[in-house]
Amino acid sequence: MLLIEVASCNESADFELIIRAYHAADQAHHGQIRRSGEPFLQHCVEVARILAQLRLDSTTVAAGLLH
Repeated sequence: MLLIEVASCNESADFELIIRAYHAADQAHHGQIRRSGEPFLQHCVEVARILAQLRLDSTTVAAGLLH
């Protein structure tokens, strides 16, 4: 899960911000499917996961979810 990845990279992350961004992205992309058949939200989560692995701040991780 994304929050576990974030926590392992940044113990002081703003988890509330990231959760709010996730919910906003989920609402914005509800029902959207990628050509691969995956929900579009999965792409947003993967981008956010990469940003977390790069040890970027919570605002940047949230932006990855919302891009």
